[in-house]
Amino acid sequence: MSQAVILVWVSVTTGSAAPHVGEEPTPHARTVTTFDYTTSATPSQRRAITAWAQSHLLSIAAPATDAATGPRGYDSGVVERIEELLEQARVSAGSLDDALALEQLALAEALIYEHPELPQAGFLLAEAAAQQAPIVEHAGQARLAQIQRLRAATLEGERVRPYAAATEVHSTSSDARGPNAGSRDVTVTGLATGDTLVWNGSPIAARRLTVPIGEHHVQVLRDSSQIWAGFLLVHDADREIRVPVAPPAPCSRADLSVASVRRDHVIGSQRVRCPLWAIARPAAGKGIDVALCRRAECGSLMNWQEGFGEPLVKPLHEAHPWRLPSWAGYVAAGVGAAAATSLILWQSGAFDDPEEQPRSFTFGGIEE
Repeated sequence: MSQAVILVWVSVTTGSAAPHVGEEPTPHARTVTTFDYTTSATPSQRRAITAWAQSHLLSIAAPATDAATGPRGYDSGVVERIEELLEQARVSAGSLDDALALEQLALAEALIYEHPELPQAGFLLAEAAAQQAPIVEHAGQARLAQIQRLRAATLEGERVRPYAAATEVHSTSSDARGPNAGSRDVTVTGLATGDTLVWNGSPIAARRLTVPIGEHHVQVLRDSSQIWAGFLLVHDADREIRVPVAPPAPCSRADLSVASVRRDHVIGSQRVRCPLWAIARPAAGKGIDVALCRRAECGSLMNWQEGFGEPLVKPLHEAHPWRLPSWAGYVAAGVGAAAATSLILWQSGAFDDPEEQPRSFTFGGIEE
């Protein structure tokens, strides 16, 4: 089971003697290091991570910004214009001015396709299609009417019936239910692990879907921000739908969120693009367990605590509380010198009595 982790992505400090890992960074990149907490870290754990980074000649900075640029923001003016065109088309159709109604619906559709970032874009397009169905059917284009009803049903789903479907002025017996073209099991690809898929207005966690054949409104959220929106077609032969989303920027939150810790090993780092980063978890005892990683390759977790790696500023042994007076050292040194000198003089015979003759021994040799 994966454990809660603290993600740290770091780089070599400017002027550091530490060896560089991965691609050679730009001068600006060497001064910027990324660090982020994915879980709530205690002050002691934060200090332990800071001490670990400093001991490894690394620096800490804010998370990297994802380079992927999302669509434009919500424009209420565009929404009002689309809704105005849909209302005008209803009035025109009720006045039997089908040509004007179709022209207004075409303008509304063009605005919807131009602004797929609108969260209700799929619903608005479904209403435009539902309004077109009875108009073209009244003109004798039954097949086109079926296609428009199918578009509306696919985009709108089973939530509510489009407003236009309840007020169609050219209704016939064939408009009760749209054609059923069937569904397909498709796999959605192209998304990062932490991306949120919004399919026809509904957030979906799964990547394996059963969807109707036809047009669908798709949005992708990353870190709670919309990074892509558009309309995708599911054909009869499709088994995979690829969403054209840019990959996460290296060292961004989305890039590293795939990594986690399971027991004593880092998992999920295969897709990480950050040149140099680290992953940590709260230790069972004190401090943290941290592993330094180079893209997809991570070292072993090692325990690090606040105060590890600090320089030695105190003597190895504390001074004894009882101390001799300062003059005692000089006396001891003098006594020691005198004793050493006496030893040498005694060995050379300087302390012998001059009146006392030294004993002598003679040897006359061996007599036969």
